[in-house]
Amino acid sequence: MKGGRTGTSVAGGDRLVYLSAVDAQREQQMLMMRGLGVPVPGGGRRNEVVTTALRVLDGRAVDVPRLKELQPKALATVGDDLVLSTSTPEGVQLRRFNPETQTDRWTRTFAKGSLVAGCAPGKVSVLEPATTTQVEHHLSLLDLADGTVQPLAKLPAADIKSKSEIYLLSAPDQAYLLVNRAGPGSVSYNAQLPFLRGNGSLMAIDLKTGEMRWKQSLLNQNLLLERFDFSPLMLFVERKFQNQGQVNFWSMHFVAIDK
Repeated sequence: MKGGRTGTSVAGGDRLVYLSAVDAQREQQMLMMRGLGVPVPGGGRRNEVVTTALRVLDGRAVDVPRLKELQPKALATVGDDLVLSTSTPEGVQLRRFNPETQTDRWTRTFAKGSLVAGCAPGKVSVLEPATTTQVEHHLSLLDLADGTVQPLAKLPAADIKSKSEIYLLSAPDQAYLLVNRAGPGSVSYNAQLPFLRGNGSLMAIDLKTGEMRWKQSLLNQNLLLERFDFSPLMLFVERKFQNQGQVNFWSMHFVAIDK
């Protein structure tokens, strides 16, 4: 292959390479949001994914069954395999699937309503909600290579109960849990950058010890997701319509939180 279109992601292993032409910013946001079961804010309709599989040996296209259907559901790739996330009657199912052989290398099922977010290379963080038999929310790390689940932390249900929105984001060493409450005022942010509404509390959890590092309150903010993985700060923006005498204008207010 000599080149690819702008916005093409490349992944794969020793035998196959997968090319997916998507809106890069939108795809980053969708990966953060998968498993939440809520609409993705901060943008329009997701662009169609165009996926091609090429043979590593000579670059020739390979016909992989159901690739166009499966690739958009993939959280990650491990070698030639896809890590898929699907909802089942039992809960949220994650599995490492080989498209060529159409077989699963491992399958793990988490409770209904579980949140999934990528973090360190080869791992995802999973937050399972409290149930009638489980009074706390459980945060775990899932190894994508072998499907091993490492329990990390238990969060009191009172911190998350009866909230309007819950988002899980991760970095290599921390997981961030954004818990929103319905607010009295509206949040206005009209921009093309992907963002998450923040009106409640934001918690940072250490992915090695499972301890909560810090907790911050948020009021009518919008967390910018652009370059989120690479920035040492979380940047929030609020846009307000103001009136001073006979002058009407929009003002922008920024808040930065050290990760």
